[in-house]
Amino acid sequence: MRRAAGNTIVSLLIACILGAVLELGLVSLLSMNSSQSVFLWARLDTLNSVNYALTIMGQRIRAARNLGELYGVAPPPQARVVGLLPPGPQAHPEAVDNSQIPVSQIQSGTVTMLANYFPSSGDPLYGPGGSLAVSSWPWGLGPSSPISLSSTFLIVQVPAFDSNGFPLSLPPGYVGAPQLCALDTYIYNVLPDPSRAGKYMMQMAYFPAPANLTNVPNSIAPGTVTTVITGIVGPIANGSPCVFQYIQKFNPTPSVTVTPGELQNYSGVIVNLEIANTDGRGRTALLPVRSEFYMRNNVSATTIGSPPSN
Repeated sequence: MRRAAGNTIVSLLIACILGAVLELGLVSLLSMNSSQSVFLWARLDTLNSVNYALTIMGQRIRAARNLGELYGVAPPPQARVVGLLPPGPQAHPEAVDNSQIPVSQIQSGTVTMLANYFPSSGDPLYGPGGSLAVSSWPWGLGPSSPISLSSTFLIVQVPAFDSNGFPLSLPPGYVGAPQLCALDTYIYNVLPDPSRAGKYMMQMAYFPAPANLTNVPNSIAPGTVTTVITGIVGPIANGSPCVFQYIQKFNPTPSVTVTPGELQNYSGVIVNLEIANTDGRGRTALLPVRSEFYMRNNVSATTIGSPPSN
């Protein structure tokens, strides 16, 4: 009896020890599973946020009329003349600027001159002589220091439509000229995040183009800045972010720069992002994201293969 009782106690102790070991193992597995779940959920939440921002950006790029500033165009002159004239609609277009464009195209009146910066001198709303005031220009830039297409700046202009789906227009640049397209301008900028050292953020500024000069939406002030993506850490080239690349229809190799005289031939944008994802426990992972967007309504997308008039 004593021996049997002793064996029972020893067996009970062994069973307790084994149970404790198993419980510790289960607790460890649960802890690891919880930790991994936190990490994966944080990663998924970051990807969802980035994908949502890129989806909205992609919708605007696909619907865009052009990259850069269409209002930088000097409308084809009534007479085939060549000379010096600042870009933009002119009251007396006796000549056009031929510094970036072949003279033969200027003489024939077939050229479409876009500006690779915003606001251009010909912008009837936001340019130096524009009729809409901006209370505070984003990022310290503006008419005296325009924003140019680059690896960190993306400028797209989307046609504006009325409630019935018809495209809106603006008054012509001079008597006898065709009406100007009404285009909403969206500008994306990748800049250092002041609240997170070593990281960048992407912001967007919106400049609406109304059907006339008095019906700007009350809820959206021109130049309003919205932060759309945070935690950007790359890609980095020459010490600065290299996010936007541009695709020219005659050159299959994407480039971070654009040729102003060939801007009408650019039809695609590649967005490269490296996002630092940090979960609730301070662990960081790098999330690479790459998207390609192509304009469906740009100046080169015509049935006859030639750019339409302004």
